[in-house]
Amino acid sequence: MQLVKLHLLLFLMSFCTLNARAQQFKERVYLKDSMTFYEGYVIEQAPAKYVKIYRLKERDTVTVALSEVLKLTKEYVIDTVAAIKKVSAKKLATTYTKLAFVELLGAGVLYSINYDMRTAKGKRNGWGFRVGIEYINAIVKDTVAGINTRTDVSFTAIPIVLNYLFGNRKSFLELGVGATYFKFKGNATSISSIETYKEETLKGTFGSIIGNLNIGYRHVPYRSGFMYRIAYTPLLLDDSFQTFFGIGLGYHF
Repeated sequence: MQLVKLHLLLFLMSFCTLNARAQQFKERVYLKDSMTFYEGYVIEQAPAKYVKIYRLKERDTVTVALSEVLKLTKEYVIDTVAAIKKVSAKKLATTYTKLAFVELLGAGVLYSINYDMRTAKGKRNGWGFRVGIEYINAIVKDTVAGINTRTDVSFTAIPIVLNYLFGNRKSFLELGVGATYFKFKGNATSISSIETYKEETLKGTFGSIIGNLNIGYRHVPYRSGFMYRIAYTPLLLDDSFQTFFGIGLGYHF
């Protein structure tokens, strides 16, 4: 019974030693044929006789005569997962979290192309802002009683929103308040006199500012990649907020 306990103790000590060494380095035994090598941990070495190495992948032990050994090297192993996390954390600490997305409906009413950024380096949440642009141009031609008419209308919207994100992983609650500048411009050309066929052009331009709110959900991956958001975006019209929604699809970089 004592012998069994001794063997068990030796096994546990060897296992712990191998795991501790696995976190530090690996060893390679290169043979003189310049083509063969064994990778693992040297567990026994007899001067001028042999070296015994435990192979990791094969999980076995190989004994090699020293007369056949060309060289023995030791290579330190980097914890890949820890290294990636360390690099990612360092990169995040020196950069701003930025997004580019297209919002359907929302602050632009029809659509808008937006750029969004946090105001503090290394922060995925907290204060930020978004700026967007929308442009639509429509040309309508018609013929009434042999008279040609043409209407050219353009519409521009620029939403600007200050927002705050609650959350610290991939999912965030988004609260925001802002305003959208709208500009309408139209040209209408028609025949004002059938007798003289005199053309008449009517032009009009006007702009307005509409307030908006944002209450929604935002999903942003840790690394660069696809992001999306959905929000309740009421618009301030005629001194009252009108119910509206927006859906955003874009990229985190």
